[in-house]
Amino acid sequence: MAHRRMLTAGQRRALFALPADDRACARHYTLSDEDLLRIRRRRKPENRLGFALQLCALRYPGRLLQPGELIPEAMVRAIAGQIGEDWRGVEDYGVRENTRYEHSATLQIELGYRPFIGAARAAMIRRLDAIALEITDARALAERFMAALRSEKVIAPAPSTFEKLCSSAVIRAERVVITRLNASLAPRHLAAFDRLLQLAPGARLTPLGTVRAPTGAVGAAGFRDLVARIALLRALDPPVAPADVSPRQIAKLGRECERISVGHLGAMAPPRRYALLMAFAHDRLGRLTDAAIEMTDRMIGGLFKRAERRHLDALEQNRRAIGEIVRHHADFGAALIQARDAGGDPFQAIGDGLGWDAFERSVEAANKLRKPIGSDRLERIEDEYPRLRRFGPLLVRSFTFKGVAAMAPLLSALNILGRMNAER
Repeated sequence: MAHRRMLTAGQRRALFALPADDRACARHYTLSDEDLLRIRRRRKPENRLGFALQLCALRYPGRLLQPGELIPEAMVRAIAGQIGEDWRGVEDYGVRENTRYEHSATLQIELGYRPFIGAARAAMIRRLDAIALEITDARALAERFMAALRSEKVIAPAPSTFEKLCSSAVIRAERVVITRLNASLAPRHLAAFDRLLQLAPGARLTPLGTVRAPTGAVGAAGFRDLVARIALLRALDPPVAPADVSPRQIAKLGRECERISVGHLGAMAPPRRYALLMAFAHDRLGRLTDAAIEMTDRMIGGLFKRAERRHLDALEQNRRAIGEIVRHHADFGAALIQARDAGGDPFQAIGDGLGWDAFERSVEAANKLRKPIGSDRLERIEDEYPRLRRFGPLLVRSFTFKGVAAMAPLLSALNILGRMNAER
């Protein structure tokens, strides 16, 4: 049976490719004094260059150079410059085939590198299995494994073998995770998971289908739907995920359960089916909770936006009134100044002119318009209370809020709202 392909052709090349630019060569291929002494023990210039190339390839990317392999010019130039040789001499390296093998064997002995066989292979497969239990992304897994091989000075196997090892490790890790998840399940959990797949009389969707359906639009109805789905998953009372199962593995199995049809799930071997459903319950419960809180945030933001919009509309509607007030106050000011200059009574000037009633109305209107926008917006938010009432009580009733000490006032307010709502 063909193994599962988990890397793209580009990803495989990136793992095994030799550096092809000056910056990467400087990062990976700066030779030490000890390296230079070891290289200079080779007699011929082309052998010194070839020996240095093999040394550098062992260190990064961590593999052997292949006979006839095309080595990037940037790499050859960078290494030749450090050892004082003509980079074009690489063409003469390895005319005698045994030279390459002798250099490779010498480097492995002197630098402590081991081929991927025997005890080294077994140890690195165990290391790979441990990595696969933590990481679910194929590319990240392969990169971590290659880095582990370099750190342990184990020569990387051929790309095809490398990918097969990673693919097999993914399969083994999944089996371990399924076993660990099933070990935490009691008979009541199994029965609850079975009910997720059962279609009730007259129902259009199974409970699982209901929970997996796309979420609704932002609004009170959409929020109530999210809370109902959360309640359905909470009723399963799934056990706490084992500490030795990575959250990434939980999320991976949960996403897989989302994609599989109810019929396919029902036909699965029970251990795998229950593990997928448990992972789905944990993963989906967290994501639905996040979605509910985010929807709440957007709805409350909408309340303030509508209040601010009404406030701005009110300002626009009062634009003419503002102009009228300015005109009146200019007239009042002119009457006062004229009375002062003529030595008359300023109060009498107002009464004889526009009148005290008009003056008082103008002052009252001006005072209403001098309130800051923020304050007025908070007052106008009261008009949104009926909308808030559609989802606010359900929010404080459905969730338990926790936080750090700095959030104590907010958490206390939420608890007070919860008690007030419970006591009506």
